Amino acid sequence: MRVRAWIFGQWQRPLNLSLFVGLICLGNLIIYQKPLLTHAISVADLPNALGYLQLISLQLLQLLLLAFFLFLAATISTRLLKAIASIIALTNAAALYFMLAYKMELDGTMIANILNTDTSEAAGLWSAAILPYLFFFGVIPTILIWKTKVTRPRRIWRFAAGVGSLVVLIGWLFATAHTWAWYDQNGTRLGAKILPWSYIVNTARHYNQQALNSREQVLLPLATFDRPILRAKKSLCWSSENPRVPRISRPMAMGATPTNSRKKRRWWHCQSGNHVQPIRFRPRRAF
Repeated sequence: MRVRAWIFGQWQRPLNLSLFVGLICLGNLIIYQKPLLTHAISVADLPNALGYLQLISLQLLQLLLLAFFLFLAATISTRLLKAIASIIALTNAAALYFMLAYKMELDGTMIANILNTDTSEAAGLWSAAILPYLFFFGVIPTILIWKTKVTRPRRIWRFAAGVGSLVVLIGWLFATAHTWAWYDQNGTRLGAKILPWSYIVNTARHYNQQALNSREQVLLPLATFDRPILRAKKSLCWSSENPRVPRISRPMAMGATPTNSRKKRRWWHCQSGNHVQPIRFRPRRAF
């Protein structure tokens, strides 16, 4: 009886928010990471020290990233934090069943197939075998989340805890920069097995791609060019008889118009900068 009273007495005490978020992140790593760990161990550089560092880095990145978003949700409301954690637990339980039963990976193609599948077609994939996953890995964690009382520190401290998680995450990434090549090599399959980020990120990518595909293409207007302006910029000189003439730069007042005399004399139009000048060339006399 004393043990029972102590357990229920401890249960009624409010839990520290940081400890509560840490327990959620730790439970996510313990319960839903079997597909990821199985694949990560098979591709890690074991038994070298680099292989163990790759596995530890993979787990820390998940923990810190989830903690960052949960602290941001707690900044708004602790109820929002519990709601998000409950949805993640239930969705992870269903995803874990399909990943273990059908050996599927939640990449972009699989998410697109799931979202485009009819309800009648998806009903054939559901069976009674999913119920234990939903109950033990979804319902029970959800009950524990909502039954636990959490302290409510000031919002600035909740936000500071989220920023601190992000800073530690970035610092760890740069401290273990020599493992980036391993992530680049195995990132596609590792990203398709990380819960909950596999279906969250790929679902966002799917809807973003749909929005880009449905966007109406707007053609650019036809370009129009003003020839006098282009000629002024290029400082061209041309003749009324032969447009291919050498450049002549002898400025005159703007607005001068070319004229033709009755005699067969050639008149040249010179345009340089903002000046236009008619220039007359007399033919040479024969000796």
